[in-house]
Amino acid sequence: IHSSQAIIYETTADANGHWTVNHSQQTAELSPGLHTVYAVAIDPTAKVKSMPSVVQQFRVEKSFWVMLFNQLHLSTTILALVVVALALVWFVWFRGQRRALS
Repeated sequence: IHSSQAIIYETTADANGHWTVNHSQQTAELSPGLHTVYAVAIDPTAKVKSMPSVVQQFRVEKSFWVMLFNQLHLSTTILALVVVALALVWFVWFRGQRRALS
């Protein structure tokens, strides 16, 4: 896969020349937008590379909720919630101490 992210996959064709590539967004996430894909055959023993195949385009789109979830970063969100909870506990305790002194 060739795009501005320069992700490249290698695969081997079967006896009929058919090949597949399985992409996972968890392994290498493609950014939203237009991407291209093409194939090149390589013969390692003869050290020959074919001309690129016809370039095909595809678009990656993500929903609003997926993009929001990716921005939240679960560990950072949990840490922020713990800090806020501790601040609230401290505030309630401090307020109780001030009332006891009054």
